[in-house]
Amino acid sequence: MVCKSGMSKGRLMANTKGRRQRGEDRISSLPDDIRIQILSCLPLRSAILTESLSSRWRGLWTNITSINIETGTSWKYSDEFLNALDEIRSRIISPFIRRFSFELIHGVQDAFGPPSLYSWFQQICDRNVRELKLMWLYYQGDFNRCQFPCFIFRTQSLVSIELGSASYWVFPDECEPINLPNLKNLSIKICPSICDWLEKQINLCPSLEQLSLIYCMDYEYLPGQRFMCSNQNLRRLSIRLSTTFYGFNSFTKNYKVVINAPKIEYLAISAPKTWTFCFAQKPVVLREAKITCSETAGTLVISDELKKVKSKFYEDISNVRLLGLHIDSLDDVSAVFCNTTRLTLDMNLSHSIIIVLSLLELFPNLDVLTLKFNHIGFRGLPKLKKVRNIRRALKTIEIECYLSYKYECLGSSFLALIEYFLRNAIDLEHFKVNIGVMSRPLENVIVQHNESVELELCKLLYQCPTISKRCEFQFVGRYFTMSRKDGPKNHGNG
Repeated sequence: MVCKSGMSKGRLMANTKGRRQRGEDRISSLPDDIRIQILSCLPLRSAILTESLSSRWRGLWTNITSINIETGTSWKYSDEFLNALDEIRSRIISPFIRRFSFELIHGVQDAFGPPSLYSWFQQICDRNVRELKLMWLYYQGDFNRCQFPCFIFRTQSLVSIELGSASYWVFPDECEPINLPNLKNLSIKICPSICDWLEKQINLCPSLEQLSLIYCMDYEYLPGQRFMCSNQNLRRLSIRLSTTFYGFNSFTKNYKVVINAPKIEYLAISAPKTWTFCFAQKPVVLREAKITCSETAGTLVISDELKKVKSKFYEDISNVRLLGLHIDSLDDVSAVFCNTTRLTLDMNLSHSIIIVLSLLELFPNLDVLTLKFNHIGFRGLPKLKKVRNIRRALKTIEIECYLSYKYECLGSSFLALIEYFLRNAIDLEHFKVNIGVMSRPLENVIVQHNESVELELCKLLYQCPTISKRCEFQFVGRYFTMSRKDGPKNHGNG
């Protein structure tokens, strides 16, 4: 066999083996600018250690255009650490730092600590940094506060800012207004009781296209409090509640978010049912939305006024083409989604299947339907009676069922749901059922039970009649796969 260069395969392998035996380093022979790009992709510590490889690498790291610092769990403020940072800064000769990332895995309440460290960050940002990422992942003491470094909002070269933490960021009263004319992407963790300053500043970013707000609750916000998210050029907005410490069930107070973003194209919301969202003006160019609205603990009474606000919200997003919903009831949804062609429903309650069949009436032009059943609270589906017809436009249906231990819901009700779709979707072309693979080790008795249940389901599905003549059916489980052409097959994952 001869390769394109004319060299035989045996000779090529011999030359490669010879280079390895002689200790030749192909990477070291690359041009400096390419090796600098490689070093810029490494953590800073690893980039510095390359000096010991050979003379060709000595001092090369000082040209890096990306700084990535990971402190590790044993990190602490010390003169040795601060002196090392000063030396690193003085040796880096690149006037342009494209990306600066600092990940603090173990720290103290005041994330920026001594003034010298604060000054070090500021001097790095002065080198025309475009992408900034600061992550404080764990604190000693009060995890509820993380002082915000105001100089970041005065670094005009920044295009992307990502500020994450185990708690949330607070803004000092003397913090100056934002001056970020080039900022396109902002991600920050906040809480309702301290975000007044940020609300005023978001609109001062003329180039902002993507905004991600992660709420960390502190029990200090008042019922009826609101947040105005206003930016005339915003394209993508994500608002979600961080449930790291408490979960949705801890929050029963009403909180209102007003969105004033006439150019918004993508919206993602994950919040408790007590929160309400509305638009200052209808988002006419909105194309995709993902809405998670979960119940809170205890008995919750939603006023008629709040119900109207929620109903108006769904009416305002009814022009979307792609929609993802995780809701527990139909109380809020009544609008007809004429333009929606792809719908994803994520559910974890046994009565949710009734919600599915009712929701389909609101999507007359649906092309793709994805159902995701979570094992949490899943105790089998109700019997399907007096259900309405599936729309003729439906072409693809995917059902994903995630089970954690013993198969208890793959019975007649689950089969009845599948049969309903196969008997009523006239133009159906693709139908797939996927049983999520479990990572938890199972006892032999449970394995035998699950395998038996899955095999029986495969046999029943194989025999299930289909009204559509073009439908391709596929089942993928933990133990078996099945198609209408081949029948059940054991794929050996038991």
